[in-house]
Amino acid sequence: MSEDKAVPTFTVGLQTSGGKMWRLVEKAMHQTRVKTGAEKIDLLQWLAEDVRESIETQKKMRLQLPELLEFLEREGKPSSDAASAIAALLALRLEQMERLIPKGNAEQKRKVQSMMDMDEDFLKTHVACKSAADLAACFELVPAERKEEFQQDSALVD
Repeated sequence: MSEDKAVPTFTVGLQTSGGKMWRLVEKAMHQTRVKTGAEKIDLLQWLAEDVRESIETQKKMRLQLPELLEFLEREGKPSSDAASAIAALLALRLEQMERLIPKGNAEQKRKVQSMMDMDEDFLKTHVACKSAADLAACFELVPAERKEEFQQDSALVD
């Protein structure tokens, strides 16, 4: 007699292509980054840093919240709003960094633990104290390609 046992499936690594991740980084970034030689973990790190900076300083990004939510869904971190998406993005980054730590590398483990502590502090001091509207507003910058449409529309009204 054999029992049918479901074999768990594990997803290793990021599922999103590097090109798609780079487009997210481009929309979130406030500083120049060079993608040449960058790995997916670098792109994820940059995305997390840029989203954090936007929330801390209330800078608007061209990155739209639905784009971030879609990315997180694909990576197994479904989220429903800006606050949960920010927390999920930071958690995903930490998980991927931990996954890549060579066995027995205490220095890298300390670095990830330090980053985890900083993320927890950030979530408490910057995310938890902002309204959902304030957080979502950081994802509402009009994309450059649509800015011209709005300028043309407003010129017609004047």
